[in-house]
Amino acid sequence: MQYKSSQSENEIDLIDKRLFILIKFLDIFTLQKFGKQITITELFRTQSEQDNIYADNQEYKIHPWKSVHQFGRGADIRAVNFTKEEQDEIIFMMNKYPYGDGKHNTILLHDVGDGLHFHLQVIAGS
Repeated sequence: MQYKSSQSENEIDLIDKRLFILIKFLDIFTLQKFGKQITITELFRTQSEQDNIYADNQEYKIHPWKSVHQFGRGADIRAVNFTKEEQDEIIFMMNKYPYGDGKHNTILLHDVGDGLHFHLQVIAGS
């Protein structure tokens, strides 16, 4: 497992333990399946960072939302080093672990303005 910044490397021990397990599983899976390590690009996010990311989002302007990143339950992982087929396989594999609310996925591939990446998350609770 690699980190985009020392900040994320320093934060890894502070995240939700369920998220940590999923990150480790994903890293082992991609190493064994594709011979590639994952790179964590973001773990924690402040309210100010959340507001900056969604500053141009009209829905956010009306009804701002909190991010799982603000609670140690979200991780962004670089996606550009995986092919489209590998990305699809990662999404299929990781979404076998249910998020738990029936509305969200455990992992998704998206771009909120800072580049295409995987967003891995766990629901609040135990």
